[in-house]
Amino acid sequence: MQDYDETKYNAFQWYLNTQAKYRGQLLADTTKHIHTRHLKNFLLFCRDKQILDSLHRIKMPKLPKKDMRTLTLDDLDRLENYLINKLQVAERESDARGIRNMKNMLRAYMMATQIVARLGAIWSLKLENIDLGSGYIRDNKELKWKNKFYKTPDKPINKELHEFLIKDLAERKPKERYFLDKGNGEPWFYDQGEISKLATKIFRELNLPSVKPFHWGMRATMITELLLSGCNPYAVQELADHDNIETTMLYLNRRKIQQKNAVDSISELRKNRPQSDSEVSQFVCHRRSEA
Repeated sequence: MQDYDETKYNAFQWYLNTQAKYRGQLLADTTKHIHTRHLKNFLLFCRDKQILDSLHRIKMPKLPKKDMRTLTLDDLDRLENYLINKLQVAERESDARGIRNMKNMLRAYMMATQIVARLGAIWSLKLENIDLGSGYIRDNKELKWKNKFYKTPDKPINKELHEFLIKDLAERKPKERYFLDKGNGEPWFYDQGEISKLATKIFRELNLPSVKPFHWGMRATMITELLLSGCNPYAVQELADHDNIETTMLYLNRRKIQQKNAVDSISELRKNRPQSDSEVSQFVCHRRSEA
């Protein structure tokens, strides 16, 4: 590994692109991407263990562009109503564990949908980093979680989230420190993966599409809907903490745009069609005169 350098990496990429085969065929782009990611993880391990002094930036092979698999806004409404109803049931039954789980899941849902926060940012967020006075969620480095890029670490709080937080913070126990708290000042889960497991279980109960609950189900859905609504892509990029605009534009679901345009066209066709024989004659004569 002491002999490893960028030249070796380029040779590896050349081999993947021109020589490596599976069942007689050159490797697919996704397969090359997987092999490169494995190498990158190993090199990061070597750097952390000081086997390598430094590591050049590894450029991952480009994957074929495809639409993000996301939920709909109606799906998100169903999810939110489910969490609220489950919380109400737990409160009626004095189910302490159920109350804690549904409250924390509802909190995570609000952050994921209102400021498109990554799960790690939500998991590591402390209450002291929520600044209602200035209207921002402040940067946070708790639980050894680090954002991938963090170009704009402070996120603005919109009206809906503000109203939720006012009520939520007023009900907090004195010992609580984390936004997702166990109730005694400790994190709800010590591993953020446990939150995803619970969310996946809820998705299955609701028969929602099989996607990563927070990354695609909540965060990506809202990024996609923001782009579809005509929101400035660069503003969405900053909110989502994407390293470049190309990553943000991958969330622009082209099939949804095409289908929406087609549906809108149907509406226009129905509105503008001739209604009677005389209108048909006038319509035809008008078209001929235009020609």
